[in-house]
Amino acid sequence: MKFQVQTLEYGHQARARDLERRERTVRERQDSEVALHERGKDMQRVLQDLKSELVGRLPSFTALVEACDDFAQYDSRRRGEVAAMMELDGLAVTVMKCPITDAEGRMTEESGRVVADTEARLRAMEPRT
Repeated sequence: MKFQVQTLEYGHQARARDLERRERTVRERQDSEVALHERGKDMQRVLQDLKSELVGRLPSFTALVEACDDFAQYDSRRRGEVAAMMELDGLAVTVMKCPITDAEGRMTEESGRVVADTEARLRAMEPRT
């Protein structure tokens, strides 16, 4: 009888450990999913900010190119305008091609760096003309 009780206790302890492990795994996955969702929202926000900057600068850029499409003739202000558009375009491409997750579905550190770098570069840009 004592042996059967010990066997049952061992079985209960093993099941309890297994249940704790599974609960821990579920909590970790939930935390990971929340962080991944937030990173996705950050990337969407950054892309929206880039779009807003590009669209806001587009009329001036279009007028500049339509007036004269020879970059060599531009003064420093006009060259700066072209450089800003190219930088914004390059940032948008960088954000869009940056993977949020790796092959195993884990969030990448690169996506966090890309978001932070893009936000910093947007803040440092000259205001629209």
